[in-house]
Amino acid sequence: MKKLFEKSPAGVILSFFAVIMVLTIVVDSVFSIIFTDDNVAQLVARFVLIVIMLLVNVTVFKLKFGNMMNRIGLGLLLLLPGLSYVVLNLIGVEFDNLMKASMQAYLIAVVSTIAAVSYEEILLRGLLLNGLLKAWSQKKNGILLAVIWSSVLFSLVHAINLLSGAPLDATLLQLIYTTAMGFLFAAVYLRTNNLLIPIIGHFVINFSGVLQDMGIDPEKVTGHVSAGDDVRKAPIAIAVASGIVFVFAMIYLRKKKLAEVNDLNLNIK
Repeated sequence: MKKLFEKSPAGVILSFFAVIMVLTIVVDSVFSIIFTDDNVAQLVARFVLIVIMLLVNVTVFKLKFGNMMNRIGLGLLLLLPGLSYVVLNLIGVEFDNLMKASMQAYLIAVVSTIAAVSYEEILLRGLLLNGLLKAWSQKKNGILLAVIWSSVLFSLVHAINLLSGAPLDATLLQLIYTTAMGFLFAAVYLRTNNLLIPIIGHFVINFSGVLQDMGIDPEKVTGHVSAGDDVRKAPIAIAVASGIVFVFAMIYLRKKKLAEVNDLNLNIK
C-alpha cells in the first residue's frame, strides 16, 4: 500500500478514510456488546481506532502532523470564533443541575470527549487533510481544495448519528455547524502546524455540549441550542454562528497567508 500511496495519494487516503468509517461502525458495535457502559465502550473503541490510524501513518503514509508546541498562542486566538458555539450550548444551562452531577460523571465525560475529538482530529486533519495536501500540492488551489474536502467529509461523518436513532432535523443542523467547524479547525491547523490546537478547540465545543445535556431540561432543547418556546431560534442561531465561523476561517486562509501555510506544512512539496 505504501507504493500505491506514493503513486495515487488522494485515492488511497480517501479510500482509507472510507475504511476507517466502516471500521468505526464495526468496532463501536463490538465494544458495545463487550462493555455495558456506553462511555467505556466508546472510549476503548476510540483508543483502538487511534492506535490503528497512527500505526498506518507511521508505516505507510508517513505524514507529518506538525509540532505540538508550535504557535500555541496564535492558535488559541484563532479559535475564538468557535466560542459562538460554546455560548449557544451554554444558554439556558441551569448550574444547579450541573452541581448535582458526580465527579465520576465529569471525569468520564472529560476522558470520553478527549478520546472522541482526538480520534476525529487525527483522522480528518492529521491524515485526510495532510494526505490531500500532499496529493494536491502542485495544484493551483490545492490547499483550499484539501480544506473543502476534509471539512465536508468531517460534516458527513456525523450523519452516522442517524444510524443510532438521532432525529433527521437535528442531524441536518449538526451537518451545518460541523461543516463550518471543519473549515475553522482546518484553517487553524494550517496556520499553526499544530494538531493540538484543533483538538483543544474541538474539545471545548464538544464538552460544552456535554454540559448542555447535563444542565438543561431535554424538553427545552432543540438541535444543539436552547430554544425555549420558539423552536425556530435553533436553526437561525446555528446558521448565524456557522456563518461567522466560516467567514473567519476564510480570512485565516486568505491569499497572502497561503504562502505561510506552504512554508509551515512539511507535507506540501
